[in-house]
Amino acid sequence: MSNLFKQQQEERAVFENFMRVCEYLIIKESIQQQTPPSPDILCKLETGFTIEFELTNSIDRQLAQKMNDNKITDKGGFCNNEPIEELILQKNNKLKLSEYQLCTDRIELLVYLGLMPVWPYWHKRIPQFLERNRNLWCFDRIWI
Repeated sequence: MSNLFKQQQEERAVFENFMRVCEYLIIKESIQQQTPPSPDILCKLETGFTIEFELTNSIDRQLAQKMNDNKITDKGGFCNNEPIEELILQKNNKLKLSEYQLCTDRIELLVYLGLMPVWPYWHKRIPQFLERNRNLWCFDRIWI
């Protein structure tokens, strides 16, 4: 099974979970997974509007693999300064530089956390970061 296929399976599962809690009435049958340079998901709302979503996992897969590999005795150190903020800035810059091939006028970012716990300070820190940088965002909406 290819990495792209695994990633698309994960993103589909994340998006279907997201559909259950977001305020949008998304037509499930309209969900289309796209490949780069297009955003990950294209879907239609019951209102008739079409939206694209770029999804990103905030977990560094290489780091997670290294930390769970019993053959590696020296895990080494790492600095993971504000990974969610950094991911948002990277994705926003990609959109700003027109590196996405868009089919619609509306694109939203969905940052998911995989199996990583959400530390209590993030509940305050992330909204503050988003608000503080509001004038930078090219995405119509950012979901965490």
